[in-house]
Amino acid sequence: MKTFAAVVLASQGIGQAVYLRSTNASRPTCNLFQCPDGLMPKVDHHELTGESAEECCDETCGYWVKNKGCGGGYNKNEAYYSNVGQSSQMCCDKQCGDFQCKSKYEPRSSETSGASHDACCQKTCALHSCSGIWATDSSKLHLVGETDEDCCLPTCAQFECQNASILWFKDPDKKDVVASDAESCCMPQCKHPEQIVCDDGYRVPLSKENDTTTEGEAYCCDMTCNAYNCSAGWLKNETKLY
Repeated sequence: MKTFAAVVLASQGIGQAVYLRSTNASRPTCNLFQCPDGLMPKVDHHELTGESAEECCDETCGYWVKNKGCGGGYNKNEAYYSNVGQSSQMCCDKQCGDFQCKSKYEPRSSETSGASHDACCQKTCALHSCSGIWATDSSKLHLVGETDEDCCLPTCAQFECQNASILWFKDPDKKDVVASDAESCCMPQCKHPEQIVCDDGYRVPLSKENDTTTEGEAYCCDMTCNAYNCSAGWLKNETKLY
């Protein structure tokens, strides 16, 4: 915008008009400037005047990381990319590095993002208490884990005997035994053909076929007449041998 000022000078009674022209071209405010990709308008951009990124914009973390990268000991984090910043501390996550963990904890990878005990350390099985149907596995105490499956051994209390065979039944006296198989955890019925094998001259009587036992053949097998030695004066009754 152009302005004119008239100055009237009086000299020797002669009036002279001198017109002085001054120029004051106003600059646009930064809120009219479009920041390039990766740059954000400065906080007070609506109060600033300017026509360049340097005057009107700030670098974002995304722009800074793309052009300079996170420094050693830091990891990228896209969650910060829209923030204004120009340093690893402002734009990146610190790595755990050689963070010192408490006893019974194991460090995560040195490149894991974090700067606290929770972020950089993991519980070992030494801190886990096995629930009722599990038993402590001393060989895993130094391993990272927080569950029964990670840290403990299964006991017979969780083994389903009849999933193995309808001829097996749970043995209540073995619920705390560390095992997960029928032979270790269950009782067979006397009629189980593989678990109860009577010696010659013995067999499982009908009255015991559905019984369960922890004594095996000693309980299930009864002597037959075929194995009995008759005393003098007696002959075996062939109809009762078996």
